[in-house]
Amino acid sequence: TLNPPKVVEHLAKDLEPDATVVDLGAGTGIFTFAFAKGMPEATIHALEVRTDALQTLNARVRADSVPNVRVMRMAEGVAPALPDGAKADLLFLCDILDFVPADQKDGYLLSLRSVLAPEGKLVVIESRDHWETHLVDIQDAGFLQKRIAQIVANRRIMAFEADPSAAAAPPS
Repeated sequence: TLNPPKVVEHLAKDLEPDATVVDLGAGTGIFTFAFAKGMPEATIHALEVRTDALQTLNARVRADSVPNVRVMRMAEGVAPALPDGAKADLLFLCDILDFVPADQKDGYLLSLRSVLAPEGKLVVIESRDHWETHLVDIQDAGFLQKRIAQIVANRRIMAFEADPSAAAAPPS
């Protein structure tokens, strides 16, 4: 029901072909590899905390010769700095925020702003059961909600940009 190719096609319309996309909590890469295929000139950073998922991502990058995917381990509760000081044109999260411990959520969401390019966008797909709580948490972390088509069945898709009037994000 997530339809990654449709989501990528929709999001790619607003991005430059050589954009930097970060798939936070990439899991085994259903969106990572959809972004890689749909945006072949882009650099896709697949960030994940679980060792088994990292092994799967790395194996698939090698097996399928996917040159535009960079796999990175991330610590729980914080988005790491990207290599060479790169900033994300798109930060993408799907079904992740329910897994961020409550005592780490504020810091995690603040850390997202530190890796986002000035004109970048945060896109979050979450269960329709909890999206309102996540919306408030994301806005409290200094993001402004933007309109986006609801193209994912049984989930809520939300888009944000950094609020220029918010306090500076901590360095990653």
